[in-house]
Amino acid sequence: MNAGLDSTNHEPREIAPGLTQEWLYDGQVEFFKLTDATREAIDAWIDATLESLIHWPVNRPYYGLVQMSTSAAHIIIVNGYARQRIEELMQSFPSISGYHAILMPRTVMKNVTSFVQRLFEESSRPTQIFFDMDNVFAWLDGQL
Repeated sequence: MNAGLDSTNHEPREIAPGLTQEWLYDGQVEFFKLTDATREAIDAWIDATLESLIHWPVNRPYYGLVQMSTSAAHIIIVNGYARQRIEELMQSFPSISGYHAILMPRTVMKNVTSFVQRLFEESSRPTQIFFDMDNVFAWLDGQL
């Protein structure tokens, strides 16, 4: 469990319009669902993740999962502000290892996938991209 984090409530909570947060695997995985890529939703997602990492034990890997709707994924690709905030997240807390998993609909083009991977490649928490929730959970089961 994440001491200092509100990871005891496993119910999704809306932290901004178009963004919910939930803790999975008994508080080991921070799960965001992003259905709107407004500046407010992007800021809430990045700020909530940064807040979690502030309190994250350095000796435990961080697992972050973001499920993006098709429209949110496409907007993030062309939105310079969103890319800037994601880069800020990836450069933060390099001493914390772990992974970010991104779940996107299959309709998002393959070049979008490689673009997102490039955003995260400099991080100490490499990114895995998935198109199916069952595959995400199978991967998490193998990691945890």
